[in-house]
Amino acid sequence: MKRFVLLAAATMLFSAPIMAQSQIKVDKEGFAKKIEKSDADIQNPKKNTKSAVWLDRGKIFTDAAMAPSNGLYKGVDEKTMPLMFGKPSSTETKKIGDVDYQASTYENFIAYIRDGKVVFWETTTEVAEDALTKAYDAYVKAIELDAKAAEKAKPGMMQIVSVYKQDAENSFLKQDYKAAADAFKKAYDIEENPAVNIPDTAALFNAGFLYTIASEFQNGAECLKTALDKYNYANDGDTYYYLFHCYFGLKDNESARAILMDGLGKYPKNNKIVEGLLQLYSNGGGDPQEIIPIVEKAVNDDPNNPDLWGGLGRIYEKLYEYYKEAGENDQAMGELDKSVAAFEKAAELAKNDFSAQFNLGLLQIKKGDELNQILNKSNITSQEEYNASLGKVNAVYALSVAPLEAALALQPNDPSTIELLKNVCFRLRDEAGMMDKYNKYNDMFKNLQGQ
Repeated sequence: MKRFVLLAAATMLFSAPIMAQSQIKVDKEGFAKKIEKSDADIQNPKKNTKSAVWLDRGKIFTDAAMAPSNGLYKGVDEKTMPLMFGKPSSTETKKIGDVDYQASTYENFIAYIRDGKVVFWETTTEVAEDALTKAYDAYVKAIELDAKAAEKAKPGMMQIVSVYKQDAENSFLKQDYKAAADAFKKAYDIEENPAVNIPDTAALFNAGFLYTIASEFQNGAECLKTALDKYNYANDGDTYYYLFHCYFGLKDNESARAILMDGLGKYPKNNKIVEGLLQLYSNGGGDPQEIIPIVEKAVNDDPNNPDLWGGLGRIYEKLYEYYKEAGENDQAMGELDKSVAAFEKAAELAKNDFSAQFNLGLLQIKKGDELNQILNKSNITSQEEYNASLGKVNAVYALSVAPLEAALALQPNDPSTIELLKNVCFRLRDEAGMMDKYNKYNDMFKNLQGQ
């Protein structure tokens, strides 16, 4: 799986910070007493049939869940934090992905700060175990006891939703995609409740999308399929693309192909769907000939997309292998030539992409190997004719050197690239400058091998 769309922004319903004279503290003892009383009330037959008891319980646990980060919000100034929460006990630089954050540890959370502003945070204090679940269950129970309680329960339930969505955003930025997906799914489930009845299809899509990233393919498929079947939420075709990845991850190629073809019919300009088809067919998901017209159209519509050119090259390469195995050598060589041409275009468009350069070099070597085998099986008896044919073969091998050197410049210690360059330069050692290149790459290869 390659590129993904940016996560849709979560709706945050938190209030503005409280700029009081005293610092914000968490009254853990106070919450413990309230929870103890609530636990006793729901065990009391005279009280546990009253919706008000459960509504109060819902509020207690919601407040308990929010307490550790109460007053904290995205964008709060770093200089304001000590006034609100006291001085941090420690501050260090943490790299998440490609981003450096200042991680400041406070009593109940770690704030991740960039450019002097809080970007997200990680709660480290739990006032009550599984507080949000208990809060939601309490509101549901209140409505079961009295349908009229739904009006009073709804604001509390929406408050829980806002906490889950903030948790989802925090987890996403921390790159904990499984936790982010779980939080989005919980938010969606609450909003789908008849007492709320404002299902957020974007939250459902985000859950499926993030489950896909986290390789939780079964959960991802369930979320994305619901988004499509129940709400027709296609997100310009991207829902089909990520659902394909779930089916592909579950090794259900039949469903993977079906969802892509369905999506392609409805969103023919979505090149992610075409890329999914390329991945499926290049991994044995069907007859590659079926997809050639689809990919060629996608390339014509988006001729500067190196992924599509590379995908087209892979399909032609698969066809080359298919025809070669079938003994149709002329047809095989034709497909190999088409593959080389497609990879050349991909490498031209993605000069700074290691894979594009490496794949082109590797395919040129493959073509050279094929031509060399044909030469060795030929009935040429004239030395002059043989030398001329050998020169043509070596000319193809020589075409691999430039892209492989470009790949090596992008990943200087890649052993596969160095070994290929060493071998091809040795073959071409009688050509000007090639012996020097061989010695260079042979030394590099030996150094990598620890010789």
